Amino acid sequence: MFNNKEYFEVNREERHFGNLLISTIIYDNNFRTFFFNLINEKLKKPEYLKGEFDIYSETAILRDYWYDLGENRKKSPELVNRHREIIRLCFGHFNINPVLLDQYPLFWDKNQLKFPGKWTEKHNKNLFTLKNIQKENSIQNNYLCRIKWAFNAKPDLLIISNNKCVIIELKLESGIGKNDDGYDQIQTQKDVGNLAKITIPFFSEKLFENILLTKKEDKNNLSWSEILCGLNNFGSELVKRHFRRINFTPSQ
Repeated sequence: MFNNKEYFEVNREERHFGNLLISTIIYDNNFRTFFFNLINEKLKKPEYLKGEFDIYSETAILRDYWYDLGENRKKSPELVNRHREIIRLCFGHFNINPVLLDQYPLFWDKNQLKFPGKWTEKHNKNLFTLKNIQKENSIQNNYLCRIKWAFNAKPDLLIISNNKCVIIELKLESGIGKNDDGYDQIQTQKDVGNLAKITIPFFSEKLFENILLTKKEDKNNLSWSEILCGLNNFGSELVKRHFRRINFTPSQ
């Protein structure tokens, strides 16, 4: 038999606590002021988040704007040209020669440009992997892979306030995403903001900051214990009850 506990006592899902946090930010003005001021303090920018705001969860910014242009199945030459322009802008950001786009089948699906998040690294004689393309063309710092990773990224929270944006990554039981291919979750989320500014008119004049919410006490990032302090003063009893079950001891 499992332990005789209510479910809120054992729930480990970061998205659950993220949803509770979002609801409190939206519906509790006092907590929102506390939360925005805490972020501003961490960023050392007292007026960064202030006033009117929008908030989003699981934000796939680049993916959503890509598919807003239309579906590839329509096979529109205009759509190909718009996709090409977006990828050209991304390549330019990383000083990648745009002619590569027409040299490798990996970037294409028949006559349509693939969504960059689907630049699949198929291993056969006819397709180069992104790693091979980078090596063959002396592309440094995993720049091609970083474009792919940025288009696939879904940061936990995005807050937009006037011309300011904050991307927040929530970590409860898990650590920062990294792998042997060079993927780094923090770098990827910074790339999301940088690529959004050069490809999406709505974000072109906006400032981006990135911050973590973890168990660790950190002068530059948010901690769950700090959030609970604010909830103790302002939050609903349900939210307080769920947050109080968090083990605030950082994972080793």
